Amino acid sequence: MKASANLYSVIETAKANKLEPYAYLRYLFTELPQAETVEAIEALLPGNIDKNQIKSVKQVRASLDAYQGMKRKTVGNQKERNSAGI
Repeated sequence: MKASANLYSVIETAKANKLEPYAYLRYLFTELPQAETVEAIEALLPGNIDKNQIKSVKQVRASLDAYQGMKRKTVGNQKERNSAGI
């Protein structure tokens, strides 16, 4: 219960700072492992983040779509090779 309340608080704070919650959480979970000092962690709080530092949901989706498209193309080419006996 406490963990979900903490997550809700982070999400609402991101919204209050005009950040897209999904994009902010993605940025946070990517950058947090490299934060080794209290100052580095505080720099990741929603109030200290510039909107331009993180990708928008549209940018994230576009990146994901591009990756999935490449993956499908690779799998399709592999299936063609396997059926051709290559």
